[in-house]
Amino acid sequence: MKSNIISIALAENGFRVSDIYKGLTADKAGLKTGDVLLEVDGKSLSKMSLGKASKMFMPDGRERVLKGRRGAETIQIKLTSTKVE
Repeated sequence: MKSNIISIALAENGFRVSDIYKGLTADKAGLKTGDVLLEVDGKSLSKMSLGKASKMFMPDGRERVLKGRRGAETIQIKLTSTKVE
């Protein structure tokens, strides 16, 4: 499912970043295609529906803290989603 900053797909215990829109906030924050997102603002994504998880990335100007995996590495990224005109 697409928001205006990333596309995500179901993965084990979370959601895999399937596409990053170059130059937008997720790209600038350091997210990479293939990252697996496990939490947003401390909320586990493991049992969340794709639709509900996608809404967490809609452009509302709020800063979010994303936790996940990049290969064997644990990552934490701060992301503020903004509207694309």
